Amino acid sequence: MFNTLQGKLSAVTALGLVLMLGTLAGILTFRVREIAFDTIETELSDTLDASAALIDTDAVERLTEKLNEEAIIQAEDLSPADYEEDRLYWREAYGQAANVLAEDPDFITIQNQVRLIGELENQAKAYVYVSPGILENDYLALADWFLSETGPERDRAFDFGWYSQSTGPLAAGFESYFLHPENRPLYFNTEEEGQVVDFSYGYQDTFGEWISAYQPLLNEDGEHVGAIGIDFRAEYVRQVAQGVQSTMAVTFLIVIVVVLIVAFIIVNQIATPIARLSAAAVAVGRGDYKTEIPIPHVLGGKDELEHLAVEFKKMADQIAGREEKLKQEIQELRIEIDTQKRDEQVAQISESEFFTDLKDRATRMRERREQRGTPTPPTGDSEETE
Repeated sequence: MFNTLQGKLSAVTALGLVLMLGTLAGILTFRVREIAFDTIETELSDTLDASAALIDTDAVERLTEKLNEEAIIQAEDLSPADYEEDRLYWREAYGQAANVLAEDPDFITIQNQVRLIGELENQAKAYVYVSPGILENDYLALADWFLSETGPERDRAFDFGWYSQSTGPLAAGFESYFLHPENRPLYFNTEEEGQVVDFSYGYQDTFGEWISAYQPLLNEDGEHVGAIGIDFRAEYVRQVAQGVQSTMAVTFLIVIVVVLIVAFIIVNQIATPIARLSAAAVAVGRGDYKTEIPIPHVLGGKDELEHLAVEFKKMADQIAGREEKLKQEIQELRIEIDTQKRDEQVAQISESEFFTDLKDRATRMRERREQRGTPTPPTGDSEETE
């Protein structure tokens, strides 16, 4: 198979296409992680929009006001001197306020809405928080999906009334939609230096790897009354990445098969006319000028191969004409040579001594007969008379 032009072209074309597509697949494989992140972040944005619309912002405003009032009351029984930081002082006050309001209808409403978000989108772990404005860059947790969980999952939750300060993503979420800046880490997890084990997906904390985004909650007047955050487990990103890889693998397999079929058809379109032209050239080389010289039409258009076949046909016709003319010239030359040779042979005979003597004898015989008055016999009888 590989001894023919068609086989060689098919092999080279197939190898080139497989290498090209393999290289492209390798490049895109490294892009899978980014594609997965793009998919997740788009899903995060859509989930946040839907979740923000689901949260009762009036309940958020009322619960925030009640917590603030109750925290001030609880703070009166606390001594700031007992705490190293004002943040810890107010954390204790809000913690006690949350205990008082643990059965508050607004808290239950918001917590149920957060739980509903998790049921509608099982990958979404939502939480609602506000900024009391007591300390700079402070925030206060109102509801958290993880509050409804048990065991290790429960440890992940922002407890109701948890008070702290932040200048990071949580604070940014009060102003506008904000993606956690470490959603896409720029490093690899490695067991040993220089040995890549796995890509990192999301940012890490003591509870695992996460992909997070934040968005403000607005009341009917468009005022910011709090914020909502959504966490996706990084494992979900891995699942999406694996799904993208599987889809890409199937797609590339189909593309490779289709491309190879198309390449084979194109190679066949090119190689078959060349093979026929080669066979015609062999026949012409053997002197068969009557053999049909095919004029290829590769892929339905005029190209160099068709031009070559046309010129080759002209050349073969010219050679056939020249050979026919040469044969005629040789025949004529052969006749001329035979005539000349015959004349030379006749001359050689007529000029020989025997022929000259015979001629003289015949002449004398005719003279004697003429003197006798007897007709001269034919030359053939002269010898018998003698």
